[in-house]
Parts: sequence; C-alpha cells; structure tokens
Amino acid sequence: MIYAPIDTQAQEIRLLTLAPGGETAMPTGVLLPYKLADCPAYHALSYTWGDASFKIPITINGCPFMVTGNLYTALEKLRDPDEEVLLWIHAISIEQSNLDERSRHVTYMHFVYQQAVSVIVWLGRVSEDSDVAFDQIDDICERCLPWPENKREMTAKLASAIESVVTAYQYRRTRHDPWRPLANLFSRSWW
Repeated sequence: MIYAPIDTQAQEIRLLTLAPGGETAMPTGVLLPYKLADCPAYHALSYTWGDASFKIPITINGCPFMVTGNLYTALEKLRDPDEEVLLWIHAISIEQSNLDERSRHVTYMHFVYQQAVSVIVWLGRVSEDSDVAFDQIDDICERCLPWPENKREMTAKLASAIESVVTAYQYRRTRHDPWRPLANLFSRSWW
C-alpha cells in the first residue's frame, strides 16, 4: 500500500525517503506520514509536472508508482549515491485521487514549504547555456552587493548590474546573443 491514511486536520503530511542509488537506477523510496510540527528535516521540491500523458514508474513502499518524466528526472538528480534523502513532493506526498485530502492539504501547504530545510526548484535538465545563465546571475548578484534598502536604489543598481554583466558576456562571446542564456533560462515552464 502506497498511501497510509493521514489526519489532515492535525496537519499530517507524507514524506518520501528516497533511497540511495546512482543516477541511472530506478528511483525507489518509502512514503511515511508525519505530523508537520514533529517531522524530521526534509526538503520540499518545486517543479512543473510536465506532460501528464507521459509517465514513468518508480517504486514507493515496494509498489510501482507512475510519475511524469520531469519528476522522474528530478528524482534521478536529487538522489544521493550513499545516503537517503527526505523529500516532500506534491505529486507523491498528497494522494491525488483523494479530493478531500487535496483540498485540506492546500490550507497548510505554505507551512510545508516554510518548515522545509530547503525548497529545491527543479527547472529541468541542464542545457547548453544554462551554466552561462547561472554564471550571469551570480555576476549580477555580486555587483549588487551590498543590496540597498531603498527600492529605487536597488532597482537602479540591479539594472546597472544586468547591463554590465550582459555587456561583459557580449565581449566574451561575440558570436552569441548575450541575452540568450538568460532568456532561455527564464522561458522554462517553471517560471
């Protein structure tokens, strides 16, 4: 049985303990309920579900469980080769066929994300220019430090930093549009 009952009025959630393994092995794990106030440290995953008609099996509690290709790829990348990883994942942690559970869970979902050790944003697989986009973002952030407290000064400093970084990348990569890596990153479906 994959889904043990939870008490949504007591703010119980389910966490997936993702078993260790290499990137190429099928993800497996154990799904257990916890009271939100008493759960162990976990990470929450934020991602787009992707094409719901294309599903791939994983194993949860010894049973096959179908997930979208995007989630499957995220689980492959999030799995540690040596240690278990504890995750809250909307599509797995909430029994999607149980409408009452889904609607009640929504009322305290912000606490689920707030209490997580980290919220992992899965934007998808690495592309040919995603590393460049993240380098550009790092450079922009470094140029903005220290962040001004005044919103007008912060906006002006951010705009100047973006222009400087993109111009610098334009000189380094004259054959490519310097905006393309950022445009590609921010056109992904998660945004």
